[in-house]
Amino acid sequence: MRWYSSLLRSWPVSTNAVQGAVLCAVGDIGAQILERRDAPDVEPSTLGVRRCASAAAIGTAFGAFIYPTAYRILDARWPTTSIRTVLMKSVAEVATLGTVGNAFSIGGRVVLEGDGPSAACEQISREMMFVLKNELRLWLPWNVFLFALVPAHLRPGSTMLVEAGWTTYISWVAHRKDAATCV
Repeated sequence: MRWYSSLLRSWPVSTNAVQGAVLCAVGDIGAQILERRDAPDVEPSTLGVRRCASAAAIGTAFGAFIYPTAYRILDARWPTTSIRTVLMKSVAEVATLGTVGNAFSIGGRVVLEGDGPSAACEQISREMMFVLKNELRLWLPWNVFLFALVPAHLRPGSTMLVEAGWTTYISWVAHRKDAATCV
């Protein structure tokens, strides 16, 4: 753990970028495997490389830039770790990244994989309400834990660990063609 902390202090952008890319690519691979389980006409050993690359690109953006910037802003606005400030930061993070961040993640995947902005808007419109419900279930409790107990320099990386599982869900949501259902 000491070497990881040292890497984060010496090269925070690079370390978080690589971690974000790898974890989100793994999350997308997980989603593809789960999807293929229910699609007998698709060869189970083939994975969408472009899809995985788009997940890695989005993971890089979140790990290296979006999460660190959001956490710096929230810590500057509410610098203490009192229960009140932890709750304020947690709600503010869900209100901003939960809405804009998830829309960017879903829409970005659709666009990066070759579909146009109109397809991205349709997918976001169809899925966003259900994604936000699940956002509250996962990220609000995570944020309370994060802002109360995790040191600032470890927050983006530790969030990316949770993000790997969330990426599996978001990747599945971004690629399903049927009507949205709350999971």
